[in-house]
Amino acid sequence: MKNPQPSRLAVILPSPLKEYVAKGEVKPRHYNPENVFDEVHFISFCDEDDAGEEVQYMVGQARFSVHTVGRLNLLRLPFLLSRVGKLLKSLRPQAVRAYDPFVGGLLAVTGGRAVAIPSVISIHSDFERIRRVERSLRFRLGRFLERYTLSRASRVICVTRALAPYAQRFGAGSVEVIYNRVYCEQFGEAVRRREGSPRRILSVGRLVPNKDHACILRAIEGLDVDLTIIGDGPLRPSLEALAARLGMAGRVRFIPSVPHREIQRYYAEADLFAIATRYEGFCIPVLEAMAAGLPVVASDLPPIREILGGAGHLVPHAPEAFRQALLTLINDPAEYGRCRRDGLKRAAELDGLEMERQEAAFYRQLLGADDGHHGEHASQPLTSKKPLWSDTPQAQALERGRARHLHRVRSAFLVDQARVLREEARRPLRVLDLGCGDGVITKLLRQALPHDDWIAGLDFDGQRLRRASSACPDVPLLAGDAAALPVGADSFDCIVAHHVIEHVPNDEGFLRECYRALRPGGICLVGIPQEDSAIGRVLRKCHPRLYRESEHLRFYSEASMQALLEATGFCVDGVAPFGFLFPNYYIPYLLMGVRPAFAVGHWLAQKNHALADSLTFVARKPEPR
Repeated sequence: MKNPQPSRLAVILPSPLKEYVAKGEVKPRHYNPENVFDEVHFISFCDEDDAGEEVQYMVGQARFSVHTVGRLNLLRLPFLLSRVGKLLKSLRPQAVRAYDPFVGGLLAVTGGRAVAIPSVISIHSDFERIRRVERSLRFRLGRFLERYTLSRASRVICVTRALAPYAQRFGAGSVEVIYNRVYCEQFGEAVRRREGSPRRILSVGRLVPNKDHACILRAIEGLDVDLTIIGDGPLRPSLEALAARLGMAGRVRFIPSVPHREIQRYYAEADLFAIATRYEGFCIPVLEAMAAGLPVVASDLPPIREILGGAGHLVPHAPEAFRQALLTLINDPAEYGRCRRDGLKRAAELDGLEMERQEAAFYRQLLGADDGHHGEHASQPLTSKKPLWSDTPQAQALERGRARHLHRVRSAFLVDQARVLREEARRPLRVLDLGCGDGVITKLLRQALPHDDWIAGLDFDGQRLRRASSACPDVPLLAGDAAALPVGADSFDCIVAHHVIEHVPNDEGFLRECYRALRPGGICLVGIPQEDSAIGRVLRKCHPRLYRESEHLRFYSEASMQALLEATGFCVDGVAPFGFLFPNYYIPYLLMGVRPAFAVGHWLAQKNHALADSLTFVARKPEPR
């Protein structure tokens, strides 16, 4: 049965549409995957904005309108809040989407709440990393908006798993990972290479400091190669001057802009792709290069590592490192062929058609319209008609309950430790979430770590494992006893035991099993409620019923847990305190849901571990001598 009301999406643009067209960033159905929506309404920060047929290409079969609200500046922010709110009331969309967590996100969140529709914010960069690199006042001030918008958005979409921990640190509740779209079919012609000509290198990106094209220019100095740089920006004069000083002016070609529909022609003319970016959230040109069969040499950054999946060369950010990788690919035909084959295979896994399907399914689930009328693909069933896991009571309690701030800082620490281990190992990890329960931490780990890392969950409770399967459909889940793990020795690089050991009858046997299952040099992250410190013992006497109902078989202090870990062979690398006093104690429980109060208590716990609600130990299995 068709819905008589058209389905509408409101999009708050980070840049005017005419700028997207001028830069050539026009992609099919970019704002309307699988023609889910009948109408797309753009809200643009300019006085006049229209790009006609090109915009139609980006919305597919939907009708579109562009609503300009004037230039964006802080003095006009109250007016913009009012203007966008009124627009949304008159347009009556089913959802509103923004593509940044700053003013666009603020308008989406406040406007969405005003008209009772879901707000979706896309995250394309880790702005914490950008702040460390650029030290920009604009990004520093934006931290306040990030926390406000991300914690209040109905859904947050990250374009890589590497961005998910950033979003969660700033309060995002429901985080989905959907990669940017690159359609492999478009680059089919580019896969056929020409032989016998000098090696041609392609680099695509704006001519701005963080893309650091100067690094590539210095890397190829003296090599028998040609370089094409596609992109424009303020550094073009200085880069042209550098090419001349290095004696390569005749071998370096600068192309300011190429329409997206023609970009494959330039990939077809190249033999190698190189990019020396200082930070990225995704890096579409890397995926385009793989789809075109070009071996890639790129900066070793988590998002690029995730996209490449081993199908290329990741190097430190230095001209000599890029030079050596390029020479390897130029002089070693076998390695060149391997990178081509692996890149094509990896690009096919991330094909734009699959990403478009995932985004369309996301919208349909968001709108609760599994069987409704949503464009030409409405008759296609979703892969699952289960509600989003983030809508279950278990997720709601963690993400929106009084303990949400405590949950976020603890889970962010676990994810960060796993990512640090991954960067140290520089190879795929095997990670076990021991006592995974409903899959809360398992899902965060799967989102944060590269796709080639193997994540598994284990629990003895079948009902909780079923809930975990809806949270983590792509993660293997094992049923088993923590005291006798159904895995071989030296099986995992990291074991997460987050608030599990206090429920286990034989805690020493539990830790010995963790030790057996870890590879030498691996880490076990053991989280405990700190219930046997001096303060904890007093509180247990004051509230005995609450602690009896907690199902905790043992109580631990920092000293007792450290001693137990060392007795089972672990070396304790560090202890991280979280929260303030205990959730089961009435006054802290009331205060912990108030962000400023929680922040003060959490800060005090960093100064004095005895005040912490809980502790997480980083325990390492020693390497053999």
